[in-house]
Amino acid sequence: MAMAHQRGFTLLEILVALAILSMVCLAVTTTSGIAVDNAGYLKERTLATWVAMNKAAELELAGKWVEVSAGDSSAEMAGRKWAVKVTGHETPNAEMRRAVIEVRAEELGKEPLAVFTVFMGRPAGP
Repeated sequence: MAMAHQRGFTLLEILVALAILSMVCLAVTTTSGIAVDNAGYLKERTLATWVAMNKAAELELAGKWVEVSAGDSSAEMAGRKWAVKVTGHETPNAEMRRAVIEVRAEELGKEPLAVFTVFMGRPAGP
């Protein structure tokens, strides 16, 4: 009686294949987690930039001279509170000021998520 030649994978080959598959799954999971974290961070930065742009528009529409000092305030956007700091700086032109607007998420750390610089002219007097 002739023995039939059996085909198939050995246990060692299956274990090696499973090890490779698990490493690939781990790499995909890690990469996906990083992408989700980056998307959240970019959303925060985008919202903070919009808050800074809104503050710059408010300053322009108020028609007031930006003082050479720092002023803190807060704003609300997307259901969140944001800490806003406006610092005025003198420029070589006496009729212009540089306003630096820093926006931070109130519940996050100390680093600003957005820094926006705008140059504003002296408002016209009556």
